[in-house]
Amino acid sequence: MLKCKIYYSSTFGPILLSLRVFVFCILFQSVASAQKFSISFPIGSIIYQESESLLTVLIEGVSCDNTVIKCHQGLVSMVGRCEYIYRCKRSGLDTVEAFIRKNQHLQRIGQQVFSIKERPLPKASMAGLEGGIIKKGAFLAQQGISGSWFVGGNHWENCTIESFNLLVLQGDKILSNIHNEGNYFTDETKVALKILEHGDKVLISNIKGCPTRGDGKLKTLEFEID
Repeated sequence: MLKCKIYYSSTFGPILLSLRVFVFCILFQSVASAQKFSISFPIGSIIYQESESLLTVLIEGVSCDNTVIKCHQGLVSMVGRCEYIYRCKRSGLDTVEAFIRKNQHLQRIGQQVFSIKERPLPKASMAGLEGGIIKKGAFLAQQGISGSWFVGGNHWENCTIESFNLLVLQGDKILSNIHNEGNYFTDETKVALKILEHGDKVLISNIKGCPTRGDGKLKTLEFEID
């Protein structure tokens, strides 16, 4: 911010005023513009709601011990030298601010706005597939379905499938409609799968388990037998 004070001598009158103006300007630079700072997540990382992300904050000439971080929508906690864990409950935009601790006061350095994405839903799969065309032999070799849920960064972890429905269709005809408890195929389910033929469709729906949102069900898996 530029502040100027103007001094002049009235002895020369208004005509010569412009020639006798003395301008004294004092430049006030905020700490934010005078000190370089960086507030960043790892390159290429996507920040998701309800997940922990590593945040690094560096301020030129300032010790990490004297750095204070605040955000509007989430929470931050220090885990190392200039490193923090960031967690936000809502998707949208959040502003992360950096401060310097001086005596018992905080001096604001600057801020960075980040976009928080909605956390991916847990998902079910079989043989690593979420549907599509599959050989009969490959299908019969499977013991059941598995679940996974997003933890943070690019990391997914396994989660427990409690139950699902399995529907076998041959054209418009329903060959089997079974409720399967647990994530492993029950004996009843295995018997139903042995009659599969080329072109049949298998729908695994009403999948329950894993930390979910909404109606508590995972996306239906739809396979076609080759």
